[in-house]
Amino acid sequence: MAAAAFIFSVTCCYGNNVNVVGKFINPHPALKVRLKVWSTGDNDMAILPRYELVAVDDSTFSFIVDVQRNDFKYLTLFEENTATSLLGTQYIEPGDKIEMEIEFDPQLQSYRTVSNSRKVECFNLISASNQYPEPNNSFETLFDQIDSLKNLRLKILDNNRTILSKRVFNVAAADIYGDACFKQLQLCFTEYMDFSFKQLPSKQLSRNREFDRFIKKKAPIDEEFLAESDSYLKFLNFSVSATLVRHGNTEFSFLNNFEFILTRFKGVIRDKMLARLFSDRNIYSYYSHGISPGIFKSSLIKATQLCEEPNIKRYLEMIYSNLAEGSEAYDFSLEKDTSNIIFSLSQLKGKVVLLDMWGYSCTGCYLFAKIFHNEVYSKLKGDTSFAVVSIMLEPSTSKYNIVSYKERLRGRGNESYTYSDYENLYAASGVKEADNIINHYRIVASPFVILLDKEGKIISSTLPLFTSPDSPNVSLLRQIILDALNS
Repeated sequence: MAAAAFIFSVTCCYGNNVNVVGKFINPHPALKVRLKVWSTGDNDMAILPRYELVAVDDSTFSFIVDVQRNDFKYLTLFEENTATSLLGTQYIEPGDKIEMEIEFDPQLQSYRTVSNSRKVECFNLISASNQYPEPNNSFETLFDQIDSLKNLRLKILDNNRTILSKRVFNVAAADIYGDACFKQLQLCFTEYMDFSFKQLPSKQLSRNREFDRFIKKKAPIDEEFLAESDSYLKFLNFSVSATLVRHGNTEFSFLNNFEFILTRFKGVIRDKMLARLFSDRNIYSYYSHGISPGIFKSSLIKATQLCEEPNIKRYLEMIYSNLAEGSEAYDFSLEKDTSNIIFSLSQLKGKVVLLDMWGYSCTGCYLFAKIFHNEVYSKLKGDTSFAVVSIMLEPSTSKYNIVSYKERLRGRGNESYTYSDYENLYAASGVKEADNIINHYRIVASPFVILLDKEGKIISSTLPLFTSPDSPNVSLLRQIILDALNS
């Protein structure tokens, strides 16, 4: 197969949008290339669109990325089947024009990128310099190595200051700073805590002052740019949990994290931290005991009332409308098993329903399904007013298709992602309803489990989940379902 050249450049064009244009030359027919474009916080608030660059010989492609005036977005390029990144994360602004061609390396059997743009090369170098060391050295040495890599990346950025807008320069600096702080905080957390968010009683916290000073130190960047940095917000989010656990008697719970955010942060940073908190609700299903439906609902109301950022306020209102206790469940229609029979959720009116939405490659989904079936469903399956709906859920553009589904449905070895006594539904490649479900519930992690009452309304979208039969969440979930059946 002949090679194709890949040249990527960013030039300025008229208008507020970003124009993405290019040409494929002898592309590999089995490899799909996609662009991912997102704004700060989108990773938490939505399933991101991925623009496929259709590989047709000698074809050109052109589409517009909407970027509002005085805004910017992140952009990256990847090969779908292997998830290989083909481009360092770029910062695009209104008026940018992105031009590209694609080069396939027949020896490596993959695409590669060549840039003729200094701006693109700058961010490629920064991304390539993000290989932090493995934790083989002492805590202090690793901490210093992360600092050194942070300074190297900041130096690359500073060397290109003249070609970047003030906004992009400062947000990129905040991303570099936040990424380093996040990794250093991970070191602190691993040093002092275990992964169940409990203090290790056998460890003496000899660096208490250093830990507190690190948590509280401020980035040397204006707050308006910190609020636009994905990496810095990720660090702040982790610092909330670490601070609560670090100070001993505070339980790692949604409510404690919520109240801490309200007291520690303000303005746009507070709003974005709240959006991330509600997006990360799945964490509390495993490391805590889920979130009480009443607490989840009242917290949403309070957060929405306090929120000043319009897009985040709309997001919180949508979460309330679609996921809070008492909300109507989305009445999907999907193919039942592989029988070509269409099944709608409304057919189960009159029954308490557990919706278990899982992903093809999700180990946690398999563990939850197995334990739930053995420890919870086995105690309830004689009750005809209870039903389980199991959905293999992937975006409609997913590579996982009906063949993948049959493999999971029938079981492979000792692995069963679902069971024959459930309503088993397919929602993956080629099924538009899959995207409707994902977007309605804003699903960002699997498994996603919801309990519905007999009227088809949500009892809880923040249930206690588990990956071990010894978890106390097993009996908690069983009792929640029993209470629903008896109400």
